[in-house]
Amino acid sequence: MEDDNAHPAFNNLFLKYSLSEDGDLIVKRNKRGDTNEIYLGSNLFVENDKGGELEYEIDSYKAYKMIKNGMPFSKEIGLVTDPCIALKHKIKLQANEEIRLNLIISVSQNIEEVLQNLKYYKIQENVDREFNIARVKAEEEARYLSLSSKDLNTFQNLIPYIVFQNPMRANYLSQLADKKYKQSDFWKYGISGDLPIILVLIKSVNDIYVVKEILKVHEYLRIKGINTDLIILDYEKNVYEQYVKEQVIQEILNMQIGYLQNISGGIYLLNKNEIEDEDLFKFRANIIIPANKGSVQEAIKEMEEEYKSKIKNIGNEKLSDVSVPEFEQIKPNIDLSKLKYYNSLRRIF
Repeated sequence: MEDDNAHPAFNNLFLKYSLSEDGDLIVKRNKRGDTNEIYLGSNLFVENDKGGELEYEIDSYKAYKMIKNGMPFSKEIGLVTDPCIALKHKIKLQANEEIRLNLIISVSQNIEEVLQNLKYYKIQENVDREFNIARVKAEEEARYLSLSSKDLNTFQNLIPYIVFQNPMRANYLSQLADKKYKQSDFWKYGISGDLPIILVLIKSVNDIYVVKEILKVHEYLRIKGINTDLIILDYEKNVYEQYVKEQVIQEILNMQIGYLQNISGGIYLLNKNEIEDEDLFKFRANIIIPANKGSVQEAIKEMEEEYKSKIKNIGNEKLSDVSVPEFEQIKPNIDLSKLKYYNSLRRIF
């Protein structure tokens, strides 16, 4: 990624376009260094052959110009410094007629696998079968996690703020003045700092329902293969009775995920009185959920409204304009390419 950002035009020249015998657009990324060749195939499949001839364009500027002027795509293959895949079909519809179009994308290090996938998904029955299987799988996951449609909608609103750069971090980063932290500052708590962090702030046992909701979010992300560290920061002052801590642990046990406590990609329960600086967690967290704000959906809504109120020209804003303090990344002092069996590093505390 660093190489691509430093030399985007040069690295784009490693992409070679071609057409398969079946008219699929194939992109090959040549081998660079120790990386393998990789292939991407794409086609715009129209049900029942209702579409005309497939048109394509591989140059971003030319595609934009031709779309703007209503011109047909050139269908030219070659080397470009600003590549894209633009596909177009002209279709004719009768009154009240419906038609389905399937954009098929297949990626693999094996060109035969790419071509096989494209051929398979050009059959509408196969496409319908895959969607049905995906729907059944999603329903079973929701049933296993006891998730309602409302829960899933909430998760879909929350996940982008965890996985991608979250511009709403500016709401609380501005309050941390010029504080600087290192990744190693987390290690004393058994947290690596490598994974996205969801931070929940809870002060009262009455807000335990928010923790329960976030535990479902964490489990849902884990099933989807998105590893995150869930940090629950307990603000309860009475350290003897610890009602909040006991209730949080009980909710974790009720969901049968006690094995996830204090491991990477798991759940960390900390008391505010037992840590040196709570701003460290706010500084690094991808998103902060204050339990006293209500449900997760209400907390997201309030953060979005606060963020929008501080922006004058929200329509022109870009994520790259958000100023996010640098966070020192720790890289292992070892040549990973020389390891025969590399299965990550773990520190024992």
